[in-house]
Amino acid sequence: MADGSKKPVLGFFVAGDYAADKDPDPPARGMYELKNNLFSELEMSPTNVIAPSSPGGLFSNTRKAEYFHAADFDQITIKNNTASKNIALSGKIDFQPDNNNTFTIGGSLNNWDRNTFNIDRALYNYKENPQRIDLDYRFFARYTKRLGGTFNNEEKSASVLRNTFFSIQASYGKSKTTIQDEAHKKNFWNYGYRGVIKNVNPFVYDVDPTADADSTSTTIITPTDTTTYVTHYTSNWTNPNHYSYTPIGMNPYSEAYNINAINGILAGGGDNDLSFLSELTNAGGLLNGSNPTTVYAEWQSPGTQFNRYQLNENESYRFTFSGSTDIKNHAVSMGFEFEQRVDRAYDIFPNGLWTYGRQYSRVNYYDADVLSVVNDTLYHTAVPSYQSQTVPTFYERLRSKLNIANNQYIDFDALTPEQLNSLSLDLFTADQLINESQLVNTYAGYDYTGKKLTGKPTFFDFWNHKENGSFTRDVDAFRPIYMAGYIQDDFSIDNLVFKVGLRIDRFDANQLQLKDKYSLYAIKTAGEVSELGAHPDNIKSDYVVYVDDEKKPTKILGYRNGDIWYDAEGRLVSDPDFLARENSGKLVPYLVYPEEAAADGGIKNKEGWDPGHSFEDYKPQYSVMPRIAFSFPITDVALFFAHYDVLTSRPAERLRLDPVSYLQDFNTSSFINNPNLKPERTTHYELGFRQALSKSSAITISAFYIEKKNLIQVTKIPFAYPVPYTTYDNIDFANIKGFSLGFDLRRTGNV
Repeated sequence: MADGSKKPVLGFFVAGDYAADKDPDPPARGMYELKNNLFSELEMSPTNVIAPSSPGGLFSNTRKAEYFHAADFDQITIKNNTASKNIALSGKIDFQPDNNNTFTIGGSLNNWDRNTFNIDRALYNYKENPQRIDLDYRFFARYTKRLGGTFNNEEKSASVLRNTFFSIQASYGKSKTTIQDEAHKKNFWNYGYRGVIKNVNPFVYDVDPTADADSTSTTIITPTDTTTYVTHYTSNWTNPNHYSYTPIGMNPYSEAYNINAINGILAGGGDNDLSFLSELTNAGGLLNGSNPTTVYAEWQSPGTQFNRYQLNENESYRFTFSGSTDIKNHAVSMGFEFEQRVDRAYDIFPNGLWTYGRQYSRVNYYDADVLSVVNDTLYHTAVPSYQSQTVPTFYERLRSKLNIANNQYIDFDALTPEQLNSLSLDLFTADQLINESQLVNTYAGYDYTGKKLTGKPTFFDFWNHKENGSFTRDVDAFRPIYMAGYIQDDFSIDNLVFKVGLRIDRFDANQLQLKDKYSLYAIKTAGEVSELGAHPDNIKSDYVVYVDDEKKPTKILGYRNGDIWYDAEGRLVSDPDFLARENSGKLVPYLVYPEEAAADGGIKNKEGWDPGHSFEDYKPQYSVMPRIAFSFPITDVALFFAHYDVLTSRPAERLRLDPVSYLQDFNTSSFINNPNLKPERTTHYELGFRQALSKSSAITISAFYIEKKNLIQVTKIPFAYPVPYTTYDNIDFANIKGFSLGFDLRRTGNV
């Protein structure tokens, strides 16, 4: 430097923070917990097993948790099993070779690991509080350029442009949220496991073929023996099943129900020879995949397994440019930004894998009953058999990976989680997991088994791509694109100070949307229908036609333009149900392709179906947002101000296209996403007056008016085809008028 000193060209900043909380949000008024000794007893013996009142009757049970009194509970000041750990790191490096150029790279990392609280687990099942891990990290690189010399030199120069600089920044961010059982994580078959429930003698195949025809002696033949035997025809058949139970300690609080049930049966005079699984469940035991019932339909019972694995992973690629300059008495700033998001999600309810695995493992197995006559005596031959399938599903895939024949019986509950976890969820077909059982709730950017996709499958692929004869149902990640540009000028004219700006946003959801929210299938308009008679004069050619039958329409029942309905004569109708009453409650659109009708199985069963019939690209939304503010002094101590601005916000949720909802013909069990949501818009007007009361205090009076449009709200789509459904839409608005009075006091003495 001029004085001979040296200026550093490299600088850095590093910061870190670690926090550990036993309860990050302790209850203000405390909570209650069951006394420790009672809680330990409840975990090991959660039910009272009740012996039958008469010989041969069924055992039953009651929940012990329903018999506690107020004196059995203690008050606590923090919640159980809600510990939290958080690590936060940030840093940057600046490189400034001269006064006009600065290069910066930096980033941050935040990891928050905790057990989440839920009130229904608080009393008896807090040990099953799920683990939630939030991981967020970001990196950026920025270049800042200052044009011209130092600020002092610019002040002395006669240049029109002064104090000019621009900055370019590129950044990458990733956030990942995992919600899971803390012990089992992605070992999905561990979640619903209650122990080894083995059928020791699954079937009696025959009477001893070496005995006489009238002999009643029997020989037990195991299912692995596929030899054909002759069986004497008799009505004196008895159930040969014999179930044994072995706990392995994987889910001890769930296994306690089975141990307690068997001990209760033995203590009540029963035996350990369980011929039916219902004997175990009646006494309070649990099958693999099942959970105990709730206490008073309010509190989760101890050992209720957390039944969810949820993964959300969001990436963002962002580029920004900003700059400013002074042009005489104008301070001009401008900028541009681009953002590409990649959002992935996977959500599964793993307990049900055991329930549906048990069902699917037996669906194509049966005992063929072969009849024969020897010496005028009727004999039966029971042969383990397989109902052949053209496409392998869970039944065939499981046997293939276990290297056993398709006609061999599998005692499914005798398999171990280790065996099944090693085989992956692709034992199931995609349709078995997402459509039939609905165990996979939602997924995007991952396949149906939870593996991250490496490619970018299209919407057409979801409906048509197959592997080994089964649909793969791959869904690409959600990839919305956002761009914006702005310019603002701060200037003054005499005593008037102005801020005038303009921002233009462009939002593209970058996905498909329904052409018509009222139909999953392509529908005809009035201009395309002439064979059912002339249309009323007020019915335009683009109005949708509704008829009496989707496959063979014979008459027109009405029309629809957007959300406005008309009857067959062109009269306005406030309720479309009125039109349906004329046709025994049925009102359907005139389908372009009647062979796709839900009455024929729907599009989910139409290989080669073209989504272009019903879907179109999302139309990018442009938002023009002017901003004007000005102020001027009335006196030395009084100021008048006013401003007008427009703001928009992108739809944050319920926008992603979810093909699974359409695969299920508008899943009506819950709200489905609307891939055609638009940005919400807010217009703000304000007039105000500020008056200084003293050197340290002032009063502000203002009146404002706010107009909100395109607000997102839940809505029902009546008479949608094939079924009505509930979704979200930009249907709401709000007008807000207000008045504010403010008093500001600067520091005065110690106040």
